[in-house]
Amino acid sequence: MASEKTIRIFSISGGLGKNIAATPVLKYLKETYPDDELILLTAWDNIFYNNPYVKVFRFNEYKYFHEDYIENDAIIINNNPYDDLEYRQGKIHLTQAFAKVWGIKDYKKVELKPYVNIPIEFEVSARKEIYDMKNKFKQPLIVVQYLGATKYENGIIYPSGRENIDLFTKVIANLSQRYTILLMKLANQPMINIKKDNILTLTKDAHYMKWFAYIKYADFFVGIDSSGQHMAATVNTPAVVVFGRTNPNNLSYKNQIIITGECEKLHCNGGFLSIPTYFTCKYNYKCMTTIDENKIINAVDKYFNKKQVSEVTHK
Repeated sequence: MASEKTIRIFSISGGLGKNIAATPVLKYLKETYPDDELILLTAWDNIFYNNPYVKVFRFNEYKYFHEDYIENDAIIINNNPYDDLEYRQGKIHLTQAFAKVWGIKDYKKVELKPYVNIPIEFEVSARKEIYDMKNKFKQPLIVVQYLGATKYENGIIYPSGRENIDLFTKVIANLSQRYTILLMKLANQPMINIKKDNILTLTKDAHYMKWFAYIKYADFFVGIDSSGQHMAATVNTPAVVVFGRTNPNNLSYKNQIIITGECEKLHCNGGFLSIPTYFTCKYNYKCMTTIDENKIINAVDKYFNKKQVSEVTHK
């Protein structure tokens, strides 16, 4: 006799990278509860496009969701992985923290490899655009993300311990001598003060799912700990990731080269401070301002020096 199906409802609040990090947990959950129906509520529903393990709903879009699911004796899990003590202490990855607060006993066994399906229309168009960029400049192409969801108003950047435009301006100026650079940024975010033909931006904001494809067909990724580095891990693109306040044990992935600065309170925060406090730092963000740009530049060059150009531009 088949076991009775249970509906398990999960909710993810927060940003794009947080949702990407949760994707491996859904596969593990489905393997753990194969007869159950898994439901996910999120603002980033496209991340779970064609995901075979879960039925996804966007917040506030389904009028009868309560009657269809919640009233049917569903198990509702709304625990936040950021609140887990091991996560706060930098002992486990965000993916493992999701697994832990969602009730998986062997949470450390969950594979730290995001799972996302890129819509074919985004993949095809992004691949052609990247091919055209590489063909024009005859250089390996690097996607660079120097700002994440950083608060930017009236020409002022409100620091969160993740960004350092001066640092990345130096990095990009150097790398653009040997590589084509595609900047991963929003149209309303500040542009670095360098004008070169092979430093490229999109003419308009791309759908976030298309950035998975841009990074997939790029040769390398360089950025802060934000959505781009989660995307790079998803599509197996090698990366250098700069970590400031956030502990890389919480958010980095295999085969990512980690760069950090120096501070008495290095990795003091994984995103838990209240908003009024989050944009202040009594150490003046030494975790980012003490980073030597040559550490980033040398890490990129070291990767490419081990490769023939033909090996890294065939994607």
